[in-house]
Amino acid sequence: MTAEQWHRAFERYYRADSSGSIPGTGLGLSLVQEIMHCHGGRATLSSEPGQVSVVTLTFLVNPAPLESQVAGWNHARHH
Repeated sequence: MTAEQWHRAFERYYRADSSGSIPGTGLGLSLVQEIMHCHGGRATLSSEPGQVSVVTLTFLVNPAPLESQVAGWNHARHH
C-alpha cells in the first residue's frame, strides 16, 4: 500500500484498487472505524508498499455502555 493509499484507507468509498478486479464498495474500513468509535475503541492500519497490510482493533476494557452514548447523542440533538 502506498503512502497515499494508507492516508485514505478509512475514507468512505475509497478504493485502493482502481482496476475493478477486486469486488467491493470501499466502505469496509470506514464502517469498521465508525463501529469501533461507537464502542470507545479504535482501528489502526499498518502497511508498507508491497507488503501485507494489518488492521488492528483496540477495545477498551470498561467502555461506557452504548445506551449512555446514545442517550447523550439524543440529548445533544434536542438541545
